[in-house]
Amino acid sequence: MGLIENPNDRSELLRVLPSPSSQFLSLFLLLLRCRRFSASSPAAAAPPPTPTPFMAQYLVDRVGFPPDKALYAASRFLSGLSSPARPDAVVSFLRGSASLSPPQILRFVRCRPSILAADVPSNLLPKLSLFRSLLPGAGDGDAEAPGVLADLVTACASAFGYSAARLARSLAFLRDLYGGDDCGVVFALRRCPRLLSNDPDRVLSLNLAAVRDLYGGGRDPLPLIKRAPVLLTSSPERIALLFRAAEEVIGVGPESDLFPDAIGAVAPLSPEAFSNRVGMLRSYGFENTDLQLLSRHSPMTFRLKDHDLKAKLDFFTGTVGFTPRDILSNNWQINFSLDGRLRPRYNLVRGLQSKGLVPQDVNFTKVFIMAVERFNQEYVHKFVTSEGSNLVRSYMSSPAFRKEMPENGSGSSHSEGKLLQIEFYSDNFNLVRIPSQNGFLVELELNFKKVVVE
Repeated sequence: MGLIENPNDRSELLRVLPSPSSQFLSLFLLLLRCRRFSASSPAAAAPPPTPTPFMAQYLVDRVGFPPDKALYAASRFLSGLSSPARPDAVVSFLRGSASLSPPQILRFVRCRPSILAADVPSNLLPKLSLFRSLLPGAGDGDAEAPGVLADLVTACASAFGYSAARLARSLAFLRDLYGGDDCGVVFALRRCPRLLSNDPDRVLSLNLAAVRDLYGGGRDPLPLIKRAPVLLTSSPERIALLFRAAEEVIGVGPESDLFPDAIGAVAPLSPEAFSNRVGMLRSYGFENTDLQLLSRHSPMTFRLKDHDLKAKLDFFTGTVGFTPRDILSNNWQINFSLDGRLRPRYNLVRGLQSKGLVPQDVNFTKVFIMAVERFNQEYVHKFVTSEGSNLVRSYMSSPAFRKEMPENGSGSSHSEGKLLQIEFYSDNFNLVRIPSQNGFLVELELNFKKVVVE
């Protein structure tokens, strides 16, 4: 019996199968069609899956990369590695010598994947020594210094792509500008790590000269640089635009003591974005003097996204009934989360007022900035079993409610459970100095989402 090449040829089928039943014939035709399709298919079997490159799997397992990001980084930056020896040495270096936590190691390597191919003794150690030189006590067993070093190294991960000689020149430039104030240099690098990625001779010096020229009058440019380190990494043209925006948009000129604060407010934004934020604030009744106070005491307000700023202004002026002066009476409150703090607290207190459980003359500014523990004592715990229990239970089920932290520091936001003394060294509430045990002062910019005011 030969193979039937054309299953539609009924006469040939009848010759081979003289008396087939209709069911058998249908089944036979189906089998022939399937065989012809299988024989003509170019991909009879699926190809075996491509094995994951060695370094991609390493990035996932040891560093915590997402698989898609790991595959890209491995093929783009680490294709020459075939052994885990050097990456293991780098990860151990970051964890041990630089004191980076696993999340910081992930952030560092994602910024500079090629770091895993670097030689630790000849490449990484000299660079780490430069950062360590900015932190007195970092090599003397100071309990706080490793954390500060880890934060600084993580923020400046991109700088590890440059030679130690280049980094030394950049740090020398900054130290000279800051008059040997290493705390100031650390603070500037935390806010603007790109200071180390720009050539000190061709970029930083040129921009510093532009700042001096525009500031005029023989004024010291350092106050401007402290408020806006990004000036040194901009261009002379952009610096001129920022100066013009501060003068024209909120009416503060270089001769004013408020000018550094105004530059600090406008520098992180484009002049157009800054003008839009100011226009929105003006539409709610803010005047030049109000805007100048915001630039000094709460520059983060200008960095809020348009819809976030509008929602908060609608809440303060429409729901609470605040005037711009009420908002400015404690300008931290505008930087708190609307749905994570402000609105839930307002709704709870207003509900308690409606039931006559709290006085009608409550100061809502104090309500908004009150520490969590004090707010819970004042408006939550004492009403759990009262007529306002439904209001309290609703608040306690919201993201705004947080329980008090144990006094021993377990779960506290303070490192090692230690309460740090904070010294406000100017009337600018964004900059603080935190003294450590050995007297070294760490300058930080407050994150308003974590500020607690007693």
